[in-house]
Formats: sequence, C-alpha cells, structure tokens
Amino acid sequence: GIAVGAIQGSVTINVTGPAVDLAAIRRAAVQALLQLVLDLRAFEPVTIPIPGGPFRMGRADPAAPVWERSCTVNLPDYRIGKYPVTNEQYAVFVAQTKGAVPSVWQGGKIPSGKEKHPVVNVSWYDARAFCAWVSKAAGREFRLASESEWEKAARGVDGRVYPWGNQAPTAELCNFNNNVGDTTPVERYSRGASPYGALDMAGN
Repeated sequence: GIAVGAIQGSVTINVTGPAVDLAAIRRAAVQALLQLVLDLRAFEPVTIPIPGGPFRMGRADPAAPVWERSCTVNLPDYRIGKYPVTNEQYAVFVAQTKGAVPSVWQGGKIPSGKEKHPVVNVSWYDARAFCAWVSKAAGREFRLASESEWEKAARGVDGRVYPWGNQAPTAELCNFNNNVGDTTPVERYSRGASPYGALDMAGN
C-alpha cells in the first residue's frame, strides 16, 4: 500500500545586519529543507518489483516436515529490497530516533570499513521501527516481508533451489559456510542475484 507521510524538521537561519532580505531567507529555507529531504531519501532502501501470481513455495520432498513441503501460494504484486539494509542506512535511523545500537557496533559506531555491509544483531522490533521510520521519511509504506514474499523474491517461479539456479554455492555466488569469515558489502555478489535481481538472498 501507499502511506502518506511527512518529513518533520526545523530550519534555523541566523540573519545579522540592519537589512533583511526576505527573498534570500526563503531561498535558504527551501535549500535547507530540500537538503533535509535528500539526506533522508539517500538512505531509502532501493526496491525492485515482484510480479503477482502463483508460485511453488517450500521443498519438493515428500519426506520433508509438513510445514516445509511444497505448496502453491498466490501473491499480489509487491516490491522488496534489492539489498539487505546496510550499517550506513541503519546508523541514520539510530541517530535520528535514538534507537538501539546493534551489539556488534563497538562504542556505538559502525565497525571500520563496514558501512556497506548488512546490519546484523537487530531485533524484530527494531527492524519494524526502522521500517516505520523509512516509511515516514519516504512518504510510502515499508514493512518487513512475509515468508512467502521473501521466498518468491529469492527463488522466482521455476522451482530453482538457489536464487541463481540449481548450481551449488561457490565463492563467486554468495558468502556461505563461513568461507569469508565475516559479512561482505551488499553489492559484492552480483552473480548470485535472484531472478528478479535481489541480492544476498542466500547468505552474506
């Protein structure tokens, strides 16, 4: 859905001297407000469209637990983040809302060189609060994806095992089995993109 939101902020302009140029004040105010909008929009997650329709969700294995077995799910059109939320994006949210700092940020700061890495150690409640904050700043709704929405965005509709197909994971496709030993920049594994272009859907 589309939510109507507003960006709230204040602009302070100091004017000295005997004469006041109202036109200049207006221009400065508009420029300051525009910069505020741009600063917030710069951290709005990039989203990609996922077309509606049915897809097979779950494992095509009769021996799998009932809750994991394949079934048909029909979804409407929706959008999903192209990348995981980064430390850099989450830091703006923390600064503006005084939200909880991820426990892996020593001294409350992003680890050096990890601005573009996915944020980790975030609770479900903090993730929802982040979505609410972005929604207000962007003027449209952002929320956490459902399980079925996430799986369709990751696998598409052709029954593939992994986002990139049925080939086993490699170091060029994703970060898996601790092969890197840490998180990686969210744009690193372009070859491991899902059919719709979402990245890091099978590990980072």
